[in-house]
Amino acid sequence: MRFAHASYRVTDRATCLAFYTALGFRLAEEARIGDATHLFLTLDPEGRGGPELELVLAPGTGYRHVAVATDDLDAALARLGSAPVRGPITTPSGTRLAFAADPDGYEVELIQYAGPAPSLPASPSDADASAPFRSIDVDPTPRVTQFLYHEAELLDDNRVRDWYALLAEDLVYEVPLRVTRERRHGAGFSPAAFHQRDTYSSIAARVKRLSGEFAWAEDPPSRTRRIVGNVRLRPGDAPGEHLVRSNLMLYRGRGDAPGHHLIVGERHDVLRETPGGDLLIARRTVYLDHTSLPTHNLAIFL
Repeated sequence: MRFAHASYRVTDRATCLAFYTALGFRLAEEARIGDATHLFLTLDPEGRGGPELELVLAPGTGYRHVAVATDDLDAALARLGSAPVRGPITTPSGTRLAFAADPDGYEVELIQYAGPAPSLPASPSDADASAPFRSIDVDPTPRVTQFLYHEAELLDDNRVRDWYALLAEDLVYEVPLRVTRERRHGAGFSPAAFHQRDTYSSIAARVKRLSGEFAWAEDPPSRTRRIVGNVRLRPGDAPGEHLVRSNLMLYRGRGDAPGHHLIVGERHDVLRETPGGDLLIARRTVYLDHTSLPTHNLAIFL
């Protein structure tokens, strides 16, 4: 392994470049990754042979992560044992990335390059204008899919307070009523009737009740198992948002009854990137395949 870079959020490109240039750093590369601009600075006067400083022009300030390069990402992750890990993901270029949290929660980025580690020729001394600029489109699909799997795990384990932490404060959560219509009259969902229609604050009340002693409809809790699949996404209307569609099959068992219920539908989500790199659910609409609920209530979350 070798130390690759340390990453910090900054607010102003020109003043930061002037400061670090005065310290002897040279701008080796400027890249657009998602909605943020990344500036890679090096003390190497002729290339990129040593550790770098990554300055990210994004909301917020302060530490993001340190990064180390490895020839075998899977072996490195195995050595970390049970440490929390995001990823790995594979970029379109074939480079593999993972983020491991240290005992204090600080992230370390592990990089396995598809080819040799990046090495650029020396740039002219004008660091503000001469560095190469390239756009890196990292496919967010694996990360979004893992987020949905993690969400399903939290709900299946009845960790509703942890699940609530995945919600944005402007959340809109709706399950519209399905109606039977002729094809020429539209998709078959009521614009005015809902099985559930919640906001961040109303879900907070439901979570509090489910976590207490008086959720009679869910004590003992339902046994659920969520199968999430066919995940598709495209960029959202606002920067840092993803429009995500996924199919859901939910098994629900209650008490000692031998039978069970199956709830099936398609979820349309808006997932939002936070300045810290996390994902939050900003909107969820669940389009059920049932005209009548196949279960006695919706005291669970879909």
